[in-house]
Amino acid sequence: MEPLNIVPLKDNENLYAKYNLLNNKGEIKNVNPNSIKVRKWVKTLNLSPYYRFVIRQTVEGNSKIFIKA
Repeated sequence: MEPLNIVPLKDNENLYAKYNLLNNKGEIKNVNPNSIKVRKWVKTLNLSPYYRFVIRQTVEGNSKIFIKA
């Protein structure tokens, strides 16, 4: 199994904000992983030559889009 290598939000708030992944509180947005709109959004984000974007479920049971280094 490959390591996730998720870019942490701490010290990378500007990066997450650049890709519109933060809510008004400055936290990573919750998303519906089954939504066609969300899947298209991630597909569009993955056109970036610098980062990969993945939908992962958190310990709390919410799904969020994370930046993978």
